[in-house]
Formats: sequence, structure tokens, C-alpha cells
Amino acid sequence: MSNKSTALNKVADDEEVFALRGRDLAAPQTVCFWICQNIINDECGDEKLRGALESALRMRRHQLRRAAD
Repeated sequence: MSNKSTALNKVADDEEVFALRGRDLAAPQTVCFWICQNIINDECGDEKLRGALESALRMRRHQLRRAAD
């Protein structure tokens, strides 16, 4: 992974974690849903939302490159 987030360092030992891969067709949409929920609930700052959107866009570009191969 190119982005070494400290978020995983904050996960409790008994906390469930689910990872999305860029090749998963639902991944970009899932990230966008997460963004929308966080905007509605005002749960995180613009920088975090922007980072998530950039990640979703990278996932989608990855999918398009794979489809073109």
C-alpha cells in the first residue's frame, strides 16, 4: 500500500476491520458511500474526506486500466 495510515494503529484488538481492494468493483462506490455518511453526520474533517475521495478515484482508475488490458 502506498498510503501508510495510522488509522490501523488505532484499531482495538477486539475491533472488526474490513479491507477493500481496488480491483473490487464495489470498492469505489463503497468509499463514496462512506464519504456521504461522514458528510451527513459531520464525523470527520475535509482532509480525511478528500483523501477518501482520492482513494476512490485511484481505485476506479485501476479498474479501468485492468479492463483495458
